[in-house]
Amino acid sequence: MRETDGLVDAVAENLLYRLEDCRKAFPSALCLGGSTDAVRRLLRGRGGIESLIMMNMSADMVKKWRESENATGDGPETHFVIGDEEFLPIKASSQDLIMSCLGLHWTNDLPGAMIQCRLALQPDGLFLAAILCGETLNFSNGTRRGHQSSNVPFSASP
Repeated sequence: MRETDGLVDAVAENLLYRLEDCRKAFPSALCLGGSTDAVRRLLRGRGGIESLIMMNMSADMVKKWRESENATGDGPETHFVIGDEEFLPIKASSQDLIMSCLGLHWTNDLPGAMIQCRLALQPDGLFLAAILCGETLNFSNGTRRGHQSSNVPFSASP
């Protein structure tokens, strides 16, 4: 497995850039599966994150993150959790920020996973996600034929 990936880094950087638009600090954050290691590596103090929980279903991936953490030791206080996005092992209303970078599209129950995220968020919390879906991977074909692609931001209220 490569240590860095240009596409993953670009998506993670774009996701984290959204934190710069927020005046609020997010002391507690949960980062779900997918490209969590890229998010942590590129975080660089954004969002006022003091405590970061990195979660993945793969015990091997969590072990790799722990080893990487021991080697670098920089960044926010980090906790590593083996867990499933569809059944978050996180206390209700405990997180200021939940992020997922290229991970939620792997779930079998995306609406259920998003409900789990909403339950784990504090009332004024923020959910940020980058998800591959629909025609996302056909972007290059569309641009060659003169079509344009757009980012469609959305927000959901409980």
